[in-house]
Amino acid sequence: MSGRLSSNRSSVAIPRRPVPVVVTDQTCYTYALRVAFLAYLLHPNTRAERVKIAAVNASTVAERNKPSRTATALDSMNELVRTSTGVKEKEGKNKFPKDLVKILKTKLEVISMGKDPQYQDPLVRATFAGFYAHYTEPGFYKQVKENRKIEELVMIFISSATAVLKKRLNDDHEAKEMVNQHVVLFVRLIRYTMKTNHLASSAPDLMQRLENYETKLMTNSRVGHEPGVQPGAPLTISYNIRDMPMVQTVIKLFSVPEYRAQQEIDALKGSVNEQTAINDMKARINNINANSPAVLQEDDFQSEEAYQQWKTIELKQLSQMISDMIEGNPELTLNPNGEAVSTLLSNGNGQRRSASDAATNPNRLSMISNGGDMDRVRRTHGASKSIASMQDLEGGATLVPPDPKRFYRHLMEMCLSRDLALKLSGENPDAPMISRAHSELLVECCQRWRMLQAYRVASFLDAIKTKFVDGEVGLEVVDEAFHHALTMHDGDFESWCFPDHQLYSQALLRFSEALMRMLYDQIQHAFDTKAPKPGHGYVLHVLNEYILEDPVFKETGAPMKEYIQHLEHGVRQVAIDRYNSHRQKLLEVQDSVMKVSNHVDAVTADMDRVVKRYKHDKILECISVLEIVVKTTALSFALDLRNLILEVDLDARTKGLEVPLDDMLVLFGKVQPAVGPMQHLCPESDIAAVVEESFRPYVHAWLNVTEAKTPEWVDRAISMDKFQSENPDEPGHSSSVVDLFDQFWQAVGFLKDLEWPDEYQDAKFRTRLAKAFSLGIAQYCKRAEELFTYETTLKPAAEQEATSSAQPNTERWMAMARNAIRGRTRVEPFNFAPESCVKINNIEYVQKKMEAIAEALDVETMAMIIEEREPQKPRSSHEKATFTIKIISGEDLKPCDRNGLSDPYVVLSDEHGRRVAKTRTIYKSLNPRWDQSFDVDVKGLLWLRATVWDADVMGDHDICGSCYLKLDPRLFGDYVPREQVADLDTQGRLLLRISMEGEKDDILFYFGKVFRSLHGTENAMTRIVVDKMTAYIQECLSRQVLKSLLSRPVIDVDKVSLQMSNLFSRAGLRQATPQPEPAPAKVGLTKQDMESAIDPLFDYLDANFAVLAANLTESAIRNIMSKVWHEVLTTIEDLLVPPLSEKPSSMRPLNEAEVDVVYNWLNFLRDFFHHGGEGVPMDVLTQSKYQEVVSIRFFYDQDLNTLVQEAERTVQTAMARRQEAAAHETTSATGGKLNSRNLGTIKAKRQKQVKDLQSSDDIILRIMRMREGCERVLDHEDVEQEVIERNNVFLAQFCWVDGVWGVLCDRIIIPGICAYQKHS
Repeated sequence: MSGRLSSNRSSVAIPRRPVPVVVTDQTCYTYALRVAFLAYLLHPNTRAERVKIAAVNASTVAERNKPSRTATALDSMNELVRTSTGVKEKEGKNKFPKDLVKILKTKLEVISMGKDPQYQDPLVRATFAGFYAHYTEPGFYKQVKENRKIEELVMIFISSATAVLKKRLNDDHEAKEMVNQHVVLFVRLIRYTMKTNHLASSAPDLMQRLENYETKLMTNSRVGHEPGVQPGAPLTISYNIRDMPMVQTVIKLFSVPEYRAQQEIDALKGSVNEQTAINDMKARINNINANSPAVLQEDDFQSEEAYQQWKTIELKQLSQMISDMIEGNPELTLNPNGEAVSTLLSNGNGQRRSASDAATNPNRLSMISNGGDMDRVRRTHGASKSIASMQDLEGGATLVPPDPKRFYRHLMEMCLSRDLALKLSGENPDAPMISRAHSELLVECCQRWRMLQAYRVASFLDAIKTKFVDGEVGLEVVDEAFHHALTMHDGDFESWCFPDHQLYSQALLRFSEALMRMLYDQIQHAFDTKAPKPGHGYVLHVLNEYILEDPVFKETGAPMKEYIQHLEHGVRQVAIDRYNSHRQKLLEVQDSVMKVSNHVDAVTADMDRVVKRYKHDKILECISVLEIVVKTTALSFALDLRNLILEVDLDARTKGLEVPLDDMLVLFGKVQPAVGPMQHLCPESDIAAVVEESFRPYVHAWLNVTEAKTPEWVDRAISMDKFQSENPDEPGHSSSVVDLFDQFWQAVGFLKDLEWPDEYQDAKFRTRLAKAFSLGIAQYCKRAEELFTYETTLKPAAEQEATSSAQPNTERWMAMARNAIRGRTRVEPFNFAPESCVKINNIEYVQKKMEAIAEALDVETMAMIIEEREPQKPRSSHEKATFTIKIISGEDLKPCDRNGLSDPYVVLSDEHGRRVAKTRTIYKSLNPRWDQSFDVDVKGLLWLRATVWDADVMGDHDICGSCYLKLDPRLFGDYVPREQVADLDTQGRLLLRISMEGEKDDILFYFGKVFRSLHGTENAMTRIVVDKMTAYIQECLSRQVLKSLLSRPVIDVDKVSLQMSNLFSRAGLRQATPQPEPAPAKVGLTKQDMESAIDPLFDYLDANFAVLAANLTESAIRNIMSKVWHEVLTTIEDLLVPPLSEKPSSMRPLNEAEVDVVYNWLNFLRDFFHHGGEGVPMDVLTQSKYQEVVSIRFFYDQDLNTLVQEAERTVQTAMARRQEAAAHETTSATGGKLNSRNLGTIKAKRQKQVKDLQSSDDIILRIMRMREGCERVLDHEDVEQEVIERNNVFLAQFCWVDGVWGVLCDRIIIPGICAYQKHS
């Protein structure tokens, strides 16, 4: 670059650069005061007044130069636009800020609506409103946003104002003059808007141009003139410093008394004026043209292009400023002798022909203006004059100090210190860093001293840096300072000179070092309870927003790598020191459990603070404080935690105490939130495995304790229960289930709150808890069923025994003998107590709560997790399993009573003769139906003996027969239920259904067991209720009652007369006349007679249903009533036909009258149960069983041949249906035999079976058994097999319709849960 300068500058004498001078407050004050005084003299209002005075004093010149027409605002603007062009500047340099577009729109709207008090003149509002309408047009508004040229805005305003004023004013000359005034107001509005919205500092060139426009326009208008003053009137310009705002700012800044300042202003009247400024600018022009060291050189810039650009712009601006001063003050023009007239501002006496008030509005904010060129000056003063002639204008004091940069820096630091002191004192915390008055002073000094905008930015940041490093200001001030600096430059660092560029880069570098030190200091307090202020996030914000991404900073070569390493080391060291301090504190604690607790609390508290403060922040985009802390302490924490827990166990064993499980698990809950981040950020520490391994034994121990306490919970809950509804106003459960589930929910909540990280282990824990619940529910069901059985069976029997024991022995034995001789025992009606009903409600409540617990434990998800992690093992012969044996019915049992019937019940016993299960007793039946299920747990092969006993009132019970059942888990490996017909060793057989569920450590298995226990108990209780009522139903709906009703004597008048006649004859009153015995009269029964025969049954049902309804839930009472109705249908069916079998029956068919009575009873009872719609719904009452009973009457009186033909059709239909079902099963079994057995298909099959049952095919076989000669028909293999199939279908339909749970293929249908069983 130095080579480029040698050839052109060798002939020019270049003086040495001035030696740096020492700047004092006094010298700085002197030059600042001169600039402030000149600013007052050059204010637009003062200039306008001066022009007026000059025009009066030089009337001859004014008359000669007066234009032929009035100069309009448009003419002035056109001239300004022409003179402002000529030098090609950088694109976008003179565009107004983007924010001004929207702000100006809002301001114009306020003025147009008359809401601005400063713009209340009607004509002003009209012109502004007209321009606002044009401004808000979408097309023009978009154009303004894109171009952002101030000249376009002013031109459009002139055009709009001219159109508006011509319509409102008749005088064209007045309209033109008014347009000039309104345009001046519009330009002022733009300048004021930019200053008040802090947009002026970002566009200094534009502000200077607006000031030039305003000055030019005011020359041709009356705006700013003193109203009422006639031209030529003698006025005095004020030189009082109180009328000079900027002078006031200077004397307050330097604390100079007013009298002294006034003296200095008076002394400057003759030496500081426009001529002084022109002389300074001429000298600078000469220095630039001469390449003087006093100004910037090409070597000071990054490129020759940048230097040439600065040089061109600087010369242009200086020339324009000189031209503006001469145009603003005509007295500076040359006289006829070619000599410049001295300014009129210093005429000694201070008298003026006019004067204007001192301007109170803000002065200029820009130091650079868009000026014209040298031709502009020549045109102004005549074509024969050159710029060299302006040297004659020199004279007076200089405005430029010897070292402008140092003076500006000193002045700027004084302004900054004064304003920051006020801001930080709290008197005005929202005040700007540099006040408006100081900002105007600095801008004016920059303009006169020719300070580049780059230096303003760099020196400002350097001053803030010094104060920040010295601790005078905080980070908030730095943030605001950078934000302010960004508004002062456009980021074109390539055009900056080297000194400014270096000052700026050094400031950024020092800022970065200071902020890095601040970050390091904050990291040293990372674990403090209260975070240091300002936070690291604020520091990072300033670094990232203003420094690290700055292109100048990136060129500084700052040692960022060393910074980062230093910060990482600081984080690592403070983490080590912090953890060692926690270790040291453990030595002060004696209790081992407290040691673990304190250590966990301390470490987790530190982790919480670090996570909260640094989780989302990466310092310098590469330093993760959380990651460094974790990697530094995780391994040590894992090892220390393991050792501390081992110390707890050792301490407990030494002292012979139990480890406090609850405390240890609470510690696990505390440490768990910190384990996740540690494991993720430091996987090599394996802290998650260490924590799980250390605490897992305590969870198992807690589960063992819970399982052991479950029976205690059950016993305590039942012992304290009075079995009264918790809500006396409505039926419901009692306190025992509430107390029990309080314990259950506490256990569930405790286990879930652990949030065990390993889902497999968590599933195993939940399985263990489910097992404990299963045992507890099984125990509760057993106890509840025992209490219920005692209240409904044993207690009444004991009371009856006590009552009968009070009678004499003779009477008691005679009653028993009479019953034995009659072959039957009279059934006494049983009435239910409210306490028994509450137990049924309890079972229903337990079922609902267990469904909620199953949902809370997410049993299906847990089962899938375990299944994925545990491979399925092959089934062993010694594997535990649970068999469900359903004893359905017996057929053709051995009669053991004198009446030809039996009172059978079944007992299951194991190989050692121990009773496993026992059914209820069915009285007076050789074809009983029990429909009772029992669970039998086995381990390997087990043989059970099923013995059918006959219950007797006196003496030992008789054996009706027995058979053996083989329970082998290997035979039931597919988990498919099997129906079995077991022949008894005497006569008859038992129909059973056997299914198996693998006894395995599976959560679904345990919950399935829970629901089986609940439903088994509920069914057992319900069955007891139904059996108690069924006994009396059978007593009332028996053939004996039917016989009694039909054999009731009918009063015959003839017979009575004959008897009376015979009586008189025997008394001798009249001879008896022998009469033939009359034929028996037919009984004529009414429906009332038929209904009255079963009135005791209605009274019994009415009384007991009322008790049940008052104490049972709605679902329970509906269930019981449905089952009782089913027993009514079964009893009536048994009255009509014998049970299904392949052997003939000795049962006598009823005659027509008897059948009619039976079906009337059926209708009476149906209406009773329906109860006008308030009882059992009619669709439930008239389901398949009812239809089957009704269909009996259709076939009841048909002969054997007709029934045989119907039976053959039945067999063929059944065989075809079985073949079709087998084909469909084969087609749908491609994915496994049981894959299609879902709930939807099961329902569909059950509905189809119900529909098939409605065809009454089996009724035909049952009626045939009562016909003579049926042996040849029934003794057929197909018919026998069809009978077995009918029994199986009936079982399935019975289970489905009545809502009794049953094992259906691979799924256990239980309300609330479906436990899927897998296949080996």
